[in-house]
Amino acid sequence: MQLSNQLELNKCPHCGIDKPLFNVVAGPFSTEKHSGGNQRCWEAYNCRTCGGAILAAILGAGPDGDVTEMYPNKKKKGLTSRVYPSQ
Repeated sequence: MQLSNQLELNKCPHCGIDKPLFNVVAGPFSTEKHSGGNQRCWEAYNCRTCGGAILAAILGAGPDGDVTEMYPNKKKKGLTSRVYPSQ
């Protein structure tokens, strides 16, 4: 999965809807630790059904590459690993 205008997930981790539409609402923006290094490129997305947000990142200045972090990264009770296709 890569950063793009829309994030493709099987289910929304907030409301559980199948095939949610997640549009980018912020980013890309980069962060790094205080002494430099550990640079990541982030984008924020929102679910058009429930309004829930997801923050996704790739390693490096980006914006090209595979998503390495996503928040929320814990699934709600009742949602399976089908929420995040790469897991």
